[in-house]
Amino acid sequence: MAKKNPEGNPLLVVLAVTSLVASGVILAMYFRMAMSIKHIQSQYQASQMAQTNITNATYKCDDAKTINSVFFDDKAEVTLSDGRTLLLIQGISADGVRYTNSDESITFWTKGNTAFVEEGPTNATTYQNCVETKNT
Repeated sequence: MAKKNPEGNPLLVVLAVTSLVASGVILAMYFRMAMSIKHIQSQYQASQMAQTNITNATYKCDDAKTINSVFFDDKAEVTLSDGRTLLLIQGISADGVRYTNSDESITFWTKGNTAFVEEGPTNATTYQNCVETKNT
């Protein structure tokens, strides 16, 4: 029994060529997607490096409480003397600078060299009469 040459059947030749072309297209798409992911990762890393702190401030408040803050372009990392560290986003303010969490249950306000913190649904002032200390 003689073996048939696949080249003798035009349908098999078309299927083989189509399969090779499809494999090449898939491979090209894979590499393009991998390069896109690598580009996105490098942009993310660059943006994280660009988020260097602008300034730091420490505030002494009533009741021996303190607030340590690191200010960035549009947010502040606030460490309260009760041990909590919060990343708050800058919000709209008519006077001073206002930083808050997503549900606005915690708000850190600064104006000049003063600050205070409001918390909860009633906006109770939990850190009050806070004045920036100067590091010497």
